[in-house]
Amino acid sequence: MQNPFIVLTVYSVAIITMPIAVFFGTKSLVEIVSPTAEGNLWGAVTSVITVHIVLFAFVYKAFQEEKKVAKEAGAKKD
Repeated sequence: MQNPFIVLTVYSVAIITMPIAVFFGTKSLVEIVSPTAEGNLWGAVTSVITVHIVLFAFVYKAFQEEKKVAKEAGAKKD
């Protein structure tokens, strides 16, 4: 079992840094490919998608951890 504070710290840093990096990366890429395109719009869309992916990953990990803890508790009772 991993330390919950380390897991929370990793996901907190990811939810702050990843959308910012994806926003500026997408904005730059869109402006390079098509200078007339709305780089800010596509950057915002991809950063929102990134936030949702990180949140999903955190919730999925929490559910997997809960299953593992419940399974270990059930095995110890037997």
